[in-house]
Amino acid sequence: MLRLIFGALVAVAVSACGGSSSGGDSFETGSRDFYEIDQDYRDLSSTVINLRQGNLDSLPDSATVVYKGFSRGTMNYFDQGAKQLDLYGDAEIRVDFGTSAVDGKLDGFVGVDDADESNPIFFSGGISLRNGEVSGNTFDFEYSGELSSGANIVALEGTNGSGQIRGDGGSGIVGDLRVGSGFDGAATFNGNGISQGNISIVAICQTTGCS
Repeated sequence: MLRLIFGALVAVAVSACGGSSSGGDSFETGSRDFYEIDQDYRDLSSTVINLRQGNLDSLPDSATVVYKGFSRGTMNYFDQGAKQLDLYGDAEIRVDFGTSAVDGKLDGFVGVDDADESNPIFFSGGISLRNGEVSGNTFDFEYSGELSSGANIVALEGTNGSGQIRGDGGSGIVGDLRVGSGFDGAATFNGNGISQGNISIVAICQTTGCS
C-alpha cells in the first residue's frame, strides 16, 4: 500500500555539511518509487538526528550555504472524500550568514491520498520560503505556494516557519511549518480547508567548506 503515515507534524530543513556531505547523491524525487524516496528520507534524517544544536562560536561569519534534500508532508482534510494526502518533494534551502537571510523552495512533489492510494499524484508548482532571518542559532521564515495536478490543487501560506541551526560550523538546520487549526498558517486542498498539515524537509549541505 502506497499510503505513508508520517509521525510528528514537523517541518525540517537539515544539512550534514563538510565530511557528512554527499554531494554525489540525487535529491530529486522525479518519478521514483515512493518507498525508495521514503528510505532516502529516513537515511538522511538519521544523520541529522545525531547533530547537536549549533555552537554559536563556530557558525560561519559570511558564507552563503546551500542545502539540498527532500521534503515530506501530510495534509488532513476531513470534509472531503479523502481524509489524508501524503507528499514527498525536493528541497533547496539557502542561508546567508553574512546578511542573516534565509530563503528556498520546495518542489517536485508526488503524493497519494485516501481516495485512491494506488495512483500517485505528480504535482507541478512549489512552495517558496522567503523573508527568513537567522538570529543566533535559530531562524524563522514565511512561505507560500501552490501544487497542482489536474483538478488536484494544494495551496499553502503562512508566516510561522521556524527552526534551529545544528552541528558545529552550521552543518545542519531543522525547522517546521504547520498549517490548519491552531497554527498561523493556512492551506487548502481543491478549495477546501486543511484541518491540520505539515511539510518537513531534510537536506544536506552542498557548499564547499561549509563544515
